[in-house]
Amino acid sequence: IIDLSHASEALMDDILNSTTSVVIMSHTGVRALCDTVRNLDDKYLKLIAQRGGVVGICFLEDCACGTSIGHIVQHIKHVNSTVGIDHVSIGSDMDGGVASILNARDLPHLTVELKREGFSMEDIAKIMGGNVLRVLKQALP
Repeated sequence: IIDLSHASEALMDDILNSTTSVVIMSHTGVRALCDTVRNLDDKYLKLIAQRGGVVGICFLEDCACGTSIGHIVQHIKHVNSTVGIDHVSIGSDMDGGVASILNARDLPHLTVELKREGFSMEDIAKIMGGNVLRVLKQALP
């Protein structure tokens, strides 16, 4: 499994052109909603999905271009509408080194907001970790 997080577009292109391995983006946002260098263009969402990978949505203000659960949910919705529910997850980047929009105690609120936005409980289970588990089970011995 190759994690493209923090890779430049040139490096992502090199990796995607030179391997058939599953690729993921463990923590990012989508550029269509928040135009920052750290976030992914739809082109890369599609290339990651084509390889069976997952895009984890980051809980940082600079990735979400906002400070609310709603901002994070909009990024999740965009990945879902662009490449499907099987290729999106949370990728919080809650490592203690940076301040995030949400913390662990806020995850139930994220679940409620996803439900409010029309995601089924099956979809939410995929977003909250099921898709990552699928990739790990497929890629690891």
